[in-house]
Amino acid sequence: MSLEATYAASRSHGLEAGFNAYNEPSADYQRQCDVTQGGSRTLCDQLVPNPFFGVAGFEGTNRYTDPTISRFELNRPFPAFAALTQNQNNVGELTYDSFQFVANKRWAKGVTINASYTYVPRWNEVGGYVDAVSGLLNDTVYFSHRPHRFTGSGVWELPWYRDDRSILGYLLGGWSIAPAVVYQSGQPWDMPGNVDLAPGIDRKTMALDGKKDGQFIYGVKPCIGVFNTGTGQYDLASVSTAYGCTEPYFLIRQTYQRRTAMNRYDEFRRPGYFNIDMNFAKTTPITKGVRFQVRFEAFNLLNSPQYDERQFNQDTNSADFGRINRNATGQSGFQRFVQMGFRLIF
Repeated sequence: MSLEATYAASRSHGLEAGFNAYNEPSADYQRQCDVTQGGSRTLCDQLVPNPFFGVAGFEGTNRYTDPTISRFELNRPFPAFAALTQNQNNVGELTYDSFQFVANKRWAKGVTINASYTYVPRWNEVGGYVDAVSGLLNDTVYFSHRPHRFTGSGVWELPWYRDDRSILGYLLGGWSIAPAVVYQSGQPWDMPGNVDLAPGIDRKTMALDGKKDGQFIYGVKPCIGVFNTGTGQYDLASVSTAYGCTEPYFLIRQTYQRRTAMNRYDEFRRPGYFNIDMNFAKTTPITKGVRFQVRFEAFNLLNSPQYDERQFNQDTNSADFGRINRNATGQSGFQRFVQMGFRLIF
């Protein structure tokens, strides 16, 4: 038997990210238009005479053709231009740590076993802006982070009539079974772009960890709050009350409201992946140095549908928000299939 343990890590700094607030009105100005802060959208949305209308040099742009312009556009640092993006800002970082364990049991009494386990406690990224106006960087778990991955494989040469040179030995002996198992935990769910998290909410209480209920796989509780401009409070969406929510967890962001949610959270994960393949083989000696083998191979032996590459629904207007509807979403794996092969071994 052999055992192996390995630690691997990497640190990346100065990764590139885009900055799209170079020509945006300041956060202080936009706060005056944020209804959740007591502001009025009219301040930003109101149309006023366009000072660039018909001015030479602006041909081919809206600045040249539109007689009016919004106050928001006029409050850009460079109002002659619309939104600008500054590329190649070296603000990103990537942090990775992992442990790998490998075990091998060599041939003993017709059995060979191989197993490996990878544990990735941290794979985080800092980079890109979830809200460039306020300068809030995306500090989150990496999009393909899977904390756990296990693989196992082996060969078991069935003992019945092994090395038996009788007729029964030729007919019933020489069989072997070789399974292969893979399990890996789910990747992070990408947060919807139009929501923030309610302050003070424990994210673990929001997560449902791929709970299955009939045709649905649940990722998060669909407790969505919609801002009521009359009361200044958040009302639960109809899909949320139908689910049984009593308080909002996800708050739909209003125009001119600064974003505070990261792109992904470690607690919100898509379904994991589990698969078994199996090989059945019969090897029959023909001569002293020649053997004939028949192989039966089954991939996805249990015919299990996989949804690990699918996102939970991100549409806050959908009854399926925060879950996968298996009647409407195709699996990301493949159905079971079986193949047979023959070969001569010299």
